[in-house]
Amino acid sequence: RQEIAFFDTNKTGEIVSRITTDTNSMSEALSEQLSLVMWYTARLVFILYFMFSQSWQISLFTCMGLPILWIIPECSGTFHQAISKKVTECIAQANQVATETFSNMKTVRSF
Repeated sequence: RQEIAFFDTNKTGEIVSRITTDTNSMSEALSEQLSLVMWYTARLVFILYFMFSQSWQISLFTCMGLPILWIIPECSGTFHQAISKKVTECIAQANQVATETFSNMKTVRSF
């Protein structure tokens, strides 16, 4: 629930755009990402089992490089998230202009 002042300060188109974009993002995250996490987890367990069953010494040496492979995607994910936020804000502003233009079309045509 929001106070009435919130709707006075924020444009209707921007609010609708944010809700639509956030809903689509949540839907994608829950459907696609969850299945990918399950697939990659099962794959990782199988690969680690196979590696350690062949040679535990080489497997330990190989696993020493894994933290680097986890840090790089974390940094790029933070960068991607910042860009996505800017894109979402731009889309919200564009949708706000379009919504207000179409909702006030009768007023514009009367002039």
